[in-house]
Amino acid sequence: MSAVVSVATGESQRDSRFYHAVLGRFNVLSHVTVEVQPLQSAA
Repeated sequence: MSAVVSVATGESQRDSRFYHAVLGRFNVLSHVTVEVQPLQSAA
């Protein structure tokens, strides 16, 4: 099974490696693609 994940976050230290690690507990996933988009702060 595979997963394609798109995340919008204000947590700048959370890159795709962070979310790969979070999803790592799901042993059924054989392929994971993660896209991380930083949220823009309001001015």
